[in-house]
Amino acid sequence: MNRNKGQDISFPVGYFNFNEKQVFNYQLNRWYSLGFANFEEFYYMMKYLRDYGFEVLGFEGPGQGKVLIKQGLALDYRWEKPVKTILDYFDIDNVSIFGISMGGWFCLRASAFEPRIKNVIATGHAIDYMKIPPAIARWLMIFFIKFFRDYTIKSFKKQVKKGGKKSWEIRNLMHITQNDNPVEAFEYAMNLNESNLYSELVKQNVFLMTAKNDHFIPFKMHKMQKRALTNVKSLTERVFTKDEQADNHCQIGNIQLMLDTVIDWLNEYMKLKNLYDIEKKTAEIALVKNGGNKWIKQSVKKDV
Repeated sequence: MNRNKGQDISFPVGYFNFNEKQVFNYQLNRWYSLGFANFEEFYYMMKYLRDYGFEVLGFEGPGQGKVLIKQGLALDYRWEKPVKTILDYFDIDNVSIFGISMGGWFCLRASAFEPRIKNVIATGHAIDYMKIPPAIARWLMIFFIKFFRDYTIKSFKKQVKKGGKKSWEIRNLMHITQNDNPVEAFEYAMNLNESNLYSELVKQNVFLMTAKNDHFIPFKMHKMQKRALTNVKSLTERVFTKDEQADNHCQIGNIQLMLDTVIDWLNEYMKLKNLYDIEKKTAEIALVKNGGNKWIKQSVKKDV
């Protein structure tokens, strides 16, 4: 099935411009690729990075935020397509990409096909979402979908009515895939697998972050992803623990620690020195002159 074919699509882009007239401004473009969220929900994460001297772009792609809600653009796991569109539009050839939750999968997928990405940061994703449950559970699910499809559809719908985490997962899959049939939505989500991720094609510097007690993504996913990244330029891993209050999904509980860890890693690979105190002061001056901190949005149009 050709998803979203022939539509004229506009990708919302949130842009933090860090004091571009100052000599201390490093033109490092960082991309947030989110899973189920709108990029506005990550406003303060982006602002935090901006305050440390990074130029930040956050965008919504197919199946996310206003692209989904206002334009009806369903999820497309081929994340290199929106990334290419935006890189082309802004004429950028050297970026770091940061994916949170399912966005981590999207960013690694995009990096496998987009050489303009130089550094990849991922946290809270699964290398293969079908391999989260045990093997016997996966086999039974596929068996029932194939041979008892109507019964399975009814079972999914009953689960939705019960509420809770499973209900949310099913409803959200139906929403982001724009499919009223829960089984068909589930089948499309099966594309977010190890084979389609193409980890072996990722050749950038990769920073892989994981929460030890993630209630969505089991720790085995971290080990599988680490083994699959066979051709990366470099691989750094960081496991956040309960003692750090960062052992939940995407380090919820200590976001600042996660962001500081990312900044330290980027500083190392981009060979930047920490100019936070100087940069923050100059940024505050610039913001006053510009009438305060403004949220600038642009749209990129592309036939998909």
